[in-house]
Amino acid sequence: AEEQVRPAAVSSSQDAQHDTAKDGGEAEDVGEAEDSAQKDAGEVSEEEAGRLLEEQAAQVATHQQVLHKAAAHALAKRQKQWADKARDIGVQYSVCVHMLREKQQTLLLPWALHEYGQTLWYQGNSHGAAQAWNDSLDCIFTAINVGRHWRDH
Repeated sequence: AEEQVRPAAVSSSQDAQHDTAKDGGEAEDVGEAEDSAQKDAGEVSEEEAGRLLEEQAAQVATHQQVLHKAAAHALAKRQKQWADKARDIGVQYSVCVHMLREKQQTLLLPWALHEYGQTLWYQGNSHGAAQAWNDSLDCIFTAINVGRHWRDH
């Protein structure tokens, strides 16, 4: 018996709300209730949306600045590591060139001097690279300053 009473009570309250809305007496209250329900459901005004977009844009800009700084720091760290490795490789080529000259290895010395010049060029030492490449030419042609006087021969 109680089950039959509850649906009737619910339906009578729904009918009462429907009747008052039809009458127009409290239509404004219903509209305000719908507006507050829309705001509760996640809908916002244009001004609120604009403010939220500006906040999000500021957050994105801040994140981009942080990422840019982190990337620049990582790049600088890698470049330092590469420069240190290139310096170590240059030192090893210098030792190799010295040993090849002592052993009078005329076939391997030009190749080693050429690669030594490339490592010096990579390090930014263009004068040292030119000198190594000229020494390489001197070894190949068994003459001094071949690169400077090549037209004379």
